[in-house]
Amino acid sequence: MGLYPFGRHEGLALEFKEARESLPKTFFETICAFLNMDGGLIVLGVADDGTVMGVAPDAVNRMTAEIASLSNNPMHFTPFPKNPTICRFMSQMGRYEELGSGVRNVTKYHPFYAPGAPAPIFLDEDMFTTIVPLVPAGEVTPEVTPEVMKMLAVLQGEMTRKEIQERLGLSDEKHFRVHYQQQSIKQGLVEMTISGQPKSRLQKYRLTDKGQSVLASSQKCVKKESL
Repeated sequence: MGLYPFGRHEGLALEFKEARESLPKTFFETICAFLNMDGGLIVLGVADDGTVMGVAPDAVNRMTAEIASLSNNPMHFTPFPKNPTICRFMSQMGRYEELGSGVRNVTKYHPFYAPGAPAPIFLDEDMFTTIVPLVPAGEVTPEVTPEVMKMLAVLQGEMTRKEIQERLGLSDEKHFRVHYQQQSIKQGLVEMTISGQPKSRLQKYRLTDKGQSVLASSQKCVKKESL
């Protein structure tokens, strides 16, 4: 491979940045521009005229971390309108506060309106989409593993360990106990009918109110995705 595998001249999908010691201020502006076209390639360590300058070895890790950090921080981004004409028209009508203010405000105020909820997700595809997870104040959705969720789904009324395993199609009792039963009880999603006697031959298991709530929420999400 030659010294210039990407070509020696900049174009619509190729941009050079000297960036020997740090990222240039125009780095994220270029990313936004490429995202609003058909993508592109940014080459660091190369001057505008194609001269290879290189990147300082001690700056590589720092710049890599900076790219990852700023790329995932909605509070530090350069907004770029998909349709500048419409954006300018709406701004003149007073419909926009400023370009990008919506993303910043949602990110800034979301923790106050939905404490404990996951961070908002912004998808810049053919259509810009914002996903805002909501959790009632003071209620934090537990992190439920796929194994625990499967157990919640098959548990109907009061069932014995053997009955639950059969419904799940599991033959390994230890695997079931460690990854399904104990985790469900630990998170308060499942409870024993005979408290304090886990080895009782009459022992059965049932969903708690919390478990029923988590299961209902997951089923609502499935229904929405299928619409």
